[in-house]
Amino acid sequence: MTVEQANSFLTMLTEGKEIQGVNTSLALNLIPLAKELGRNELVHQLLSIAEREATSTSEIAWSSFERLKDNNGEAEQFFELAIQHENDDEMGLFVAAVYHHVGLVHLSNAQFGDAHTVALRALRFREKNGDPTGLKYGLQLLCTICKRLNDSQGALAYATRILEAGIRDSNDEQKMQAYADIGHIQATVGSFDEAKDALQHSMEIASELDDVSGILVASWGLADIAEIHEQYEQAMILLSTCVQEFMSRQQPTPQALLARIEALTTLNQGPSSS
Repeated sequence: MTVEQANSFLTMLTEGKEIQGVNTSLALNLIPLAKELGRNELVHQLLSIAEREATSTSEIAWSSFERLKDNNGEAEQFFELAIQHENDDEMGLFVAAVYHHVGLVHLSNAQFGDAHTVALRALRFREKNGDPTGLKYGLQLLCTICKRLNDSQGALAYATRILEAGIRDSNDEQKMQAYADIGHIQATVGSFDEAKDALQHSMEIASELDDVSGILVASWGLADIAEIHEQYEQAMILLSTCVQEFMSRQQPTPQALLARIEALTTLNQGPSSS
């Protein structure tokens, strides 16, 4: 869906008398789209509708959550909201979502220890409530946090769980991303054979999916390993092949990729003789 189509869709549902038919559930589902499109006035209008029309415990809670996010609420306020519903078996997904958001807030503020604690709490609620999609996001968040904490073993454990879920669900995109993550983590701890194997798996899947971004991520990691072993020609081949992938799709080549090739070229030429 293009931006124009999304705007038209949103307008169709909320313009004029149509806004009177918007209930809490629809308002809550439209808010993320309105935010993405930068329609802030409509966001506030939808928030007001969601709060006014909410009748069930779930609707009231989700409306309060959206209001707190819109007001850039403090972490403690989100905690209080989640704790109110922790013992309600029907609100497990809500509690997980709130804790996940707090984890993101802590991560953005470089409070990595706090982020890990609350993200793990969110994950446990997702596991308890059988939320596979939320579980994937929760594992990805914990993997990212562990990287910030320089906890490579923790990051590897979470990335492996994401890979296992991708294999179980036959989700090729998830497998591609997980293999790439595992490859980069293994390279960080010096396990280069394992890293190359994972990155090559990611590259193969990316090629099958025709995902040029995935090809770039895997190529970049493999080139890193080649450079570490002073195999500069191999690194150049990997990165140059990646440029060809972008060109064959008539997509602009990322400047960072071109800059890295230029740096490699200079390195291969060595110091100029006088």
